[in-house]
Amino acid sequence: MSSFESMIRALVDSQMVKVALVKDMPPLNIGPVKLGQWGSGDIATLPFPMAITLIRSGAAQVTQQDSLTIDDVRRALWIETKEQALQQVDKGIYIKAKLNMASQQDPKQLQQAVRELAVARLRKILYALALSGGVLTNDITDRLTPEEAVLAGELGRLISTWLEWVVGYE
Repeated sequence: MSSFESMIRALVDSQMVKVALVKDMPPLNIGPVKLGQWGSGDIATLPFPMAITLIRSGAAQVTQQDSLTIDDVRRALWIETKEQALQQVDKGIYIKAKLNMASQQDPKQLQQAVRELAVARLRKILYALALSGGVLTNDITDRLTPEEAVLAGELGRLISTWLEWVVGYE
């Protein structure tokens, strides 16, 4: 696993998300951490990997707060493609998308819409990085999701180094 992949995985895995339990759950021991007992209908705040596992198993559901529909993503995509500047999106949109995809029988449409949104945003991030020599302004960084910020940081370092090599002199 690359260091970049490790950074993204650590970022995602450390996210705490709320789920609505649909089954009674006994106390869980995860390493040194003991999580309490929950009853059906309880809302639990859990690390992303645990939440996604419970959703996939049918023991939990996405909360209304983290619900994300394909229409929500398409609306964000429409705004993103309509405007030239990088637009503000929900900072948790990619995590919410993963949670919602895990709860669907056929997540392909949502997955495709999220991919289109991510690519549209990536195109703008790359353009801004190329123009700025690898350093983004606060105006742009304030609009990035945490996942995009990690990517932009890595790409910025690469672009800056590359530009120094191709246009610099010794």
